[in-house]
Amino acid sequence: MEGGHQDHVREDGRREAGKSGGRRGLFVVAEKKHERFERRGDNLVFRASVRLREALVGGEVRLKHLDDRALKVAFKGPIRPGHQQIVSGEGMPVAKTPGKRGDLIVEFDVVWPEEISEEAREKLSSIAF
Repeated sequence: MEGGHQDHVREDGRREAGKSGGRRGLFVVAEKKHERFERRGDNLVFRASVRLREALVGGEVRLKHLDDRALKVAFKGPIRPGHQQIVSGEGMPVAKTPGKRGDLIVEFDVVWPEEISEEAREKLSSIAF
């Protein structure tokens, strides 16, 4: 359930379709910010920082999912800052649709080097893009 979702519940805690009889309460879901993920509907967004070399030639991002599973997301270069890669079915469970999940969206940020050695500068100059 997303933040702000509201559900009527009976005194015994069961969900209530109608509003007839018995004591009722209103249950409101409050969403707490997560340090690694952002929720967008049923999707989860993970921001990954990759070095310039990886952005050019490709690599993989390793992350720990909400359920503590380790995931590897491989990507091919070149990619630009802001590039998104979608991993189907690794997002949040879809409300009222058992077994269905949103997607995990990996958003890439490219970290540029602060300095480049003279040797690296010469090697880069000789590469034809």
